[in-house]
Amino acid sequence: MEQVPSQRLSVQSDELIAEVLEYVQTINWFSRIGEPTTGSDSVSVSDYLDQAGIDCDKIRYVRTDKEAVDCIKSQFDPNWFLIEEKNRERLRDFVTSHDLNDAVESYLKRILDQIAEHVMNLANERLGNFDRYLPKVGAGSALETSYLYALEMVAARNHSRVFLRKIEIFERGRWPLCLSRNQFVVYWSAEIDVFR
Repeated sequence: MEQVPSQRLSVQSDELIAEVLEYVQTINWFSRIGEPTTGSDSVSVSDYLDQAGIDCDKIRYVRTDKEAVDCIKSQFDPNWFLIEEKNRERLRDFVTSHDLNDAVESYLKRILDQIAEHVMNLANERLGNFDRYLPKVGAGSALETSYLYALEMVAARNHSRVFLRKIEIFERGRWPLCLSRNQFVVYWSAEIDVFR
């Protein structure tokens, strides 16, 4: 008798959880903030923008906590949220259409419970010098990306890898901040902006 998707997830969930946890816990969150960029950093950002379907003129780098806070508080373009929301909805629709809601929620809760303290500690350590607001936003962004990456793992080959590409930016020690004035803003140090 063939297993339904929710049964398959139950069988695979411990393996999936272990795999996602191992990956997410090895990410050195926010570790290269303030360091110069490399060509492969820009490639990671471009890969994410292409996968997400975000069309912007250039990638802009902010170099300080103050610039990051200003960008988040006053320059955020809600279109970025809407673009990512479409990708979130595709994942949620997959979960719903395959009757996976309960299994997936349990799986994701276990992952987030285990990584939340780790991510928050790193955010406080690496982002807390300028504004106490910044570590909370950074940790929230990292945890949401981890959640969506885990959801992509559940959906397996049925979806694009938007959130895998986004988590890869975090993996490089950087932080994708926002879309602003047709520029995608990433927190790290750089000499120049990169035109796409």
